[in-house]
Amino acid sequence: MRTRRKMLMMLVLAAVAVVSSGCPLLAAAGLGGAGAAVYFGGRVQQTVGVAVPKAYLATITAFKKEGLPFYERRADMATAHVESAYADGKRVWVDMERLSENRTKVTVRVGVVPDKGRAFELMEAIQAELRGSPPDLHSEDVGLLSG
Repeated sequence: MRTRRKMLMMLVLAAVAVVSSGCPLLAAAGLGGAGAAVYFGGRVQQTVGVAVPKAYLATITAFKKEGLPFYERRADMATAHVESAYADGKRVWVDMERLSENRTKVTVRVGVVPDKGRAFELMEAIQAELRGSPPDLHSEDVGLLSG
């Protein structure tokens, strides 16, 4: 029984290392598609089964629904970055990185002193937008992707 528990723990640790490394080859070998959200180093990371532009638009929509103002927004076909802050002053950073044509690593950090709960809540809000209907496209959002 102890050996089985050790093996399970080693497998879990290896999976966390692969997910947090962001290596597409390692991820494709063992963890293809969308993965579970992982908290590591003050950040929530999750691989989603969509391209960067779709993840970016879902993030923009989630921010708008949460009432978060935009301090910085930039996106292209391979990466995206959004910054904001909650009303209490806690900063928010969301980064997206292309892993493959239809896989993106999304990283959420809330607060200089990390707020794990809010980071998971924001990741869930982004996920909800990805599961729901297509986000409303506004000219300023789409313009960031075309440049």
